Amino acid sequence: MYLGYVMLDALVTNLDRHHENWGVLESRAPGGQRMLRLAPTFDHASSFAFGLGDAERAARLASNDHGYRVERFVERAKGAFYSSDVDRERLRPLDAFDRAGDLYPRARGGWLSALASVPLAEFLATVDGMPGDRMTDTCKEFAKAMLGVSYERLLTRLTR
Repeated sequence: MYLGYVMLDALVTNLDRHHENWGVLESRAPGGQRMLRLAPTFDHASSFAFGLGDAERAARLASNDHGYRVERFVERAKGAFYSSDVDRERLRPLDAFDRAGDLYPRARGGWLSALASVPLAEFLATVDGMPGDRMTDTCKEFAKAMLGVSYERLLTRLTR
């Protein structure tokens, strides 16, 4: 489950997955044994370039400058995971997924296979279905472009 959350963060370019954005649910098994599991994921407000205004989104979508386009934004986005306790360099969401996936290669393969089973068009349709009072058309186009980049980059990891 953990790796699935990290993959979701990479897919939506969530920049705010930190130690306070995880939850654990406790329950009891019929015999009284304590059981812990990850809570459903929450707090994705820092996804899809939340901090950009529509003017910058539109400029990036229209730009011919590779260093300014959506692809570059996704490449450079730094999340809230750190490379180590000593080295406080923030990792990009895709790099965080790679590192976690290296620790759990079977889980990585399973989550990537699950992602591959959902066509990109389904994700894009979800964004299109957002009400206009929640996302402007420019915001939707930028989010869909980001999704396309992240989706394709994640799927390249299937062959690793």
